[in-house]
Amino acid sequence: MVGQKGCRYGVVIAVALLTLITGCSDGTGNNTSAADAAAGEEKAVPVDVVSLRSEQVTLTRELPARVMPFRISQVRPQVDGLVVKRLLEEGLEVEEGQPLYQIDPLRYQAAVENARAEVARAKANLEAVKITEKRYKGLLGTNAVSEQQYDDVQALLKQREAELEVAKAALQVAEVDLHYTTIRAPISGRIEQFMVTEGALLEALQDQSLATIRQLDPIYVDMYQPAAELVKLKRRIIQGEISVTTPQTIRLRFDDGSDYPHGGDVAYTEMNVSQSTGSVLIRALVPNPEKLLMPGLSLTAVVEEGVMNNAVLVPQRAVNYNRSGEAEVMLVNTDNRVEARKLELGRAIGTDWLVVSGAEPGDRVVVAGLQKIKPGALVEPTQVDQSGQGRR
Repeated sequence: MVGQKGCRYGVVIAVALLTLITGCSDGTGNNTSAADAAAGEEKAVPVDVVSLRSEQVTLTRELPARVMPFRISQVRPQVDGLVVKRLLEEGLEVEEGQPLYQIDPLRYQAAVENARAEVARAKANLEAVKITEKRYKGLLGTNAVSEQQYDDVQALLKQREAELEVAKAALQVAEVDLHYTTIRAPISGRIEQFMVTEGALLEALQDQSLATIRQLDPIYVDMYQPAAELVKLKRRIIQGEISVTTPQTIRLRFDDGSDYPHGGDVAYTEMNVSQSTGSVLIRALVPNPEKLLMPGLSLTAVVEEGVMNNAVLVPQRAVNYNRSGEAEVMLVNTDNRVEARKLELGRAIGTDWLVVSGAEPGDRVVVAGLQKIKPGALVEPTQVDQSGQGRR
């Protein structure tokens, strides 16, 4: 019985071996394995690619900014006196020349009347000398008056003319002082808190101001750019890489991310580097009709630096970084094989990076399917647009 069972097992094993050998035959007497057959057919991996192109790009820079008043004026008296009336409420918009305070004018009115009287006296004295000079001139040829007498009357005439001019100047000073008894707004703008009230005794050009006026429309926005960045930008402009239009425009953004509704123009850039911050002041002039911008407010300014005519952009989602921190992209060559390419990148522009070097227009960059490929892999590329939202 044991011998029969062993014989049966031997037959089964022999049949199995024969079946395996037959199944691996290629029909010509040559036998190949399944793994060898799979290795002979490489399957292309589907990926999405973007063809890089040269385009015109407006370069901008975000800078910290602070709002400054267009003009600021501290109101001070120009004559001495007692305040008898405040002519305006604080916190209102005022126009240049609008009355703010009234100083007691009685003493200054009297000074004006006195100066007018002095002018009248000087005119009368001058007229009397003119009559004498005319009479002496007619008698000079008859020897009724001497040459010395005539010379003396001419000198007196000039003295009286000078006295009249002095009297007129004194009258003008008195009238100016009377005018200054009404304290007026030196500029247009918003007037802040009044520092004195009725009954206050004022001194001409005193240290304490009566009020402060700030002109807020238009308004200045001061930005601070690192000097090294500004020098680099100027070099690129000189080399012709970037063209600049004047005036440079800016946009403003509040801290909550909302945009200010009005744009502005750069007024000037200081040619002085701050020793403490290493930055340069850039000042822009911005409309402020709604008075949304207040002096001292901090916000972000987006400054238009210039236009680059032949810029190459690469989607940010296509860029990876190697262990050395270098930026890399996967390119598809003419054989639909993957190549790794190192890039030198500039600034971010929207959802793209500005390419400084490493890529050229026409390069096909993989933007989707990166996790399934490596350098040398065969791919089946599908062209998409730069945004990746549609196919073409």
